[in-house]
Amino acid sequence: MSDKDCRINEGLIIKTAREFLGLTRAQLAEAYGQEIKGESMTEKAIEVMEEYNQVPKSPTRRRILARLLEIPPILLGLQAIEDILGESDAVPALNILQERRIDLVEYANALNNYWEKSNTKTVLDVLEEIMQYIAGLHNSVLYARTNQQEEMKRLLCEYHMLVADIAYDQQYSKTAERYLNKAIILSEENNYYELQAAALFRRGGVYFRQGGVKVAISDFVSANRSFKAAIGDYEKASKLKNHVSAYLYGDILLQLGNVQSRVARCSADINNALQIIDRAGSIARQNRFEKDEYNLKFNLERYHLDKASALLGSPIRALRLPDDAIEQIRLAETTATSGLVRRHAFNAILEARAYF
Repeated sequence: MSDKDCRINEGLIIKTAREFLGLTRAQLAEAYGQEIKGESMTEKAIEVMEEYNQVPKSPTRRRILARLLEIPPILLGLQAIEDILGESDAVPALNILQERRIDLVEYANALNNYWEKSNTKTVLDVLEEIMQYIAGLHNSVLYARTNQQEEMKRLLCEYHMLVADIAYDQQYSKTAERYLNKAIILSEENNYYELQAAALFRRGGVYFRQGGVKVAISDFVSANRSFKAAIGDYEKASKLKNHVSAYLYGDILLQLGNVQSRVARCSADINNALQIIDRAGSIARQNRFEKDEYNLKFNLERYHLDKASALLGSPIRALRLPDDAIEQIRLAETTATSGLVRRHAFNAILEARAYF
């Protein structure tokens, strides 16, 4: 779709996609406005985009439009997520972030905002922006003052974990693993023990999911390898107990017990897995947590849900305890945290599995 000068008419693409979905300009304006500023946008703004090809230049806003209209991002001049994440270790080129001195407070605040947004929505639409922050840190860390270098390295570790989370969420497991490997190497080299534990914990989660996928296709040998790899990472992370927060240590125990249930072959194995999870429950009941720096949202609700998952987790059907799992799901509902949409969905999935 191009205009008379053979240029891509993105406004026409938006109009065609909107009409195909059966949306009015008012409906698109409302949805788009809610996404970018939490309130409706005027119908006139959509008309200007469509009729005068005045499409926002911001990649974030274009990605939101592409998602709302269910069209490939490339139609609005954006890279697909595969191209952004890719399989290369090349550092992206800098744009405006390179033109000014790095403000570490800005970088830290942006990171916190991305983590918070990821609790209820995807942060995929700002992935290009996140990659620019990574580039800024990567390309500046060697030239920073000594006192800034430490903070830059720590932030870089955390941004790698954030990108890994986005890739994991989009089921790009290998890419998630690659970014977590970067975070693990950087944290190990600099003795950032808590960051090392957090990255090992997240990589264990990648292996855990890979095992679940392989179970679903009946590749039990490969699944067992993935589960064992996850156990290895969780156990390494748990050995850093003295350096990590209660939030993180509790979550490590939860996942260690949960994945051990996936390789349980006898009642003793299940009991051992549940005992590890109950240790996490004891931490959750104390409710004396520091700042949730890694966006874990560890609490009693999580404990009950993970225990329910473990009670359903054994590959041996006779070792599964669906009635006990349903009881844990009910307890989770009494301690539910508002706003955590993904967790509520997990609750419903577990309940369906238990009844099935």
